[in-house]
Amino acid sequence: MPGLLRPLSRALPSLTFVLATLCFDDSTVESYCLARGVERKWRTSGKDVQWERARKRFHLAGDDVYMDDDAEHWVEEELLEEAISHWGTWRHSKSARRPRRRQWWNQLILRDLASERELAVIEVAPTLSPTRGSKPRGKKAARS
Repeated sequence: MPGLLRPLSRALPSLTFVLATLCFDDSTVESYCLARGVERKWRTSGKDVQWERARKRFHLAGDDVYMDDDAEHWVEEELLEEAISHWGTWRHSKSARRPRRRQWWNQLILRDLASERELAVIEVAPTLSPTRGSKPRGKKAARS
């Protein structure tokens, strides 16, 4: 996905794009910041800090935390918040106040980049056809 945003960030240099991806297998998050065509990448540590916090918050022991839907949801939300906040400009500003928490869940998706990419390919597919504008091949071509 960062490869898709790189040309967009070059074309729109006044915008900064931040992307976070969550790996469900090991609960790691990769976060990307793209500005003026330059990509920077950050990865959460592989430590189970958020899972330990979930054990305390939900009063769960051992591997029970991994089976609890509420705990899993909470950990995912915390990991994504950490990844996006890593790029926050508030760390570099003179004021030390923390920004509002983001509302990750149950929000209307405004633009889904994967769907937009698929729709764009479907739209241009007829123009990319290898037979467009060429002479027909096969039996019909041999007869004429």
